[in-house]
Amino acid sequence: MSSNLSFVLNKPGDVSFEERPKPTIKTPHDVLVAINYTGICGSDVHYWVHGAIGKFVVKDPMVLGHESAGTIVEIGEAVTTLKVGDRVALEPGYPCRRCQNCTAGKYNLCPDMVFAATPPYDGTLAGYWVAPADFCFKLPDNVSQQEGALIEPLAVAVHIVKQANVKPGNSVVVMGAGPVGLLCAAVAKAYGATKIVSVDIVQSKLDFAKDFASTHIYTSQRIAPEENAKALLELAGIPDGADVVIDASGAEPSIQASIHAVKVGGHYVQGGMGKSDITFPIMAMCIKEMTVSGSFRYGPGDYSLAVELVASGKVDVKKLITGTVEFKQAEEAFKKVKEGEAIKVLIAGPNETLLSAVPSCGRPLPRIGMEGSSVHTWHDAERVPVRPPWAPEIPQIKIREGLGRACGERSVWPSLGGASFDAVPTAAAHGGHVSGHHAGAAEALALLCGIAPEQTQARKSALG
Repeated sequence: MSSNLSFVLNKPGDVSFEERPKPTIKTPHDVLVAINYTGICGSDVHYWVHGAIGKFVVKDPMVLGHESAGTIVEIGEAVTTLKVGDRVALEPGYPCRRCQNCTAGKYNLCPDMVFAATPPYDGTLAGYWVAPADFCFKLPDNVSQQEGALIEPLAVAVHIVKQANVKPGNSVVVMGAGPVGLLCAAVAKAYGATKIVSVDIVQSKLDFAKDFASTHIYTSQRIAPEENAKALLELAGIPDGADVVIDASGAEPSIQASIHAVKVGGHYVQGGMGKSDITFPIMAMCIKEMTVSGSFRYGPGDYSLAVELVASGKVDVKKLITGTVEFKQAEEAFKKVKEGEAIKVLIAGPNETLLSAVPSCGRPLPRIGMEGSSVHTWHDAERVPVRPPWAPEIPQIKIREGLGRACGERSVWPSLGGASFDAVPTAAAHGGHVSGHHAGAAEALALLCGIAPEQTQARKSALG
């Protein structure tokens, strides 16, 4: 029996798992989505710890989560763009569609926005979620549902970069190397920025940023904001200032340094949220005649572009995923994120079952050092578990049977130590034809499955 087990915030620091009624489609334009994966956002953690963000206060028990991907299990009679079995990324905020902001194309500023896990509305850390069909974005075959769960923070970054008016050849400074800051750097790179400087106080985050998208990194010092700005600009070879500065931290010293780092006539975008009131270098802003913008969530076209950036390989969101946990481990995952022990943790939906492993190839398999690695298989729309007989179960690795689309001829193995596979059965051997992003990964899987490397053919392939 399918479950609508939900991860509920009762009050600050107090969460529980609660079986709630399965939601139903309310309009002909709605769809019912089985949630596969949900990422943990900083706002989720803030509600968990403090019970409020600004004027949004948790007064009644609220389901957390809003960064989700899932599978369509039911559609309204007027829905023509999606079908049962489609894999989708969920845009978790639904505007009224009628107010002045909505009709002006700024629906993210709708005063009557219904946004997941923002009081008083429940979030997506549950078995099922009902959404308008036009706020569900179908994932291309080469984009996994884990990646789909990161479309939401990527759309935030897309909106910020659009607000910044980043152009090819620009220099861009990003304050903060958390998930959104990292993604802002990646989107700026995709937009053609040639110098991208990530700034943070944590060296490990900066090291990751350098490998991910940034051309330069700067460790913020305990010195005056003007001095920090001067030092980071000299480091990047842009002494006159950056074309664009994005603050993705919300920290007062970073905001102050940001204004001093913008060149005359440049752009500054406030993407991070922090204290309601801060000391702001208004004189520097005025005499530079810079353009200053806020950025809030995402708007028209942002989700579609985010999906395209992932599908085209221009932004590799997989690198941000620290690990995936079972649904019942949600609170432990929140603790890890709160303590800064992870970049992005995904929580599997409550109907994602982790199975113990017995190798079908009849031989013991080696223990591998991939804590939390997982191998995923799909089952059909009726939710009957199916593991193709040629797909060996692997000991010491979690095998997850997901809520995917029916695909009897294929099984998807999206994450095995960072490698992705599309394992296709052939007559050569059970699982003898293994396709992957590189031959080394395919050979590793072959060895795990007891298949001789010479029997394994590697090819680039799209994931399903």
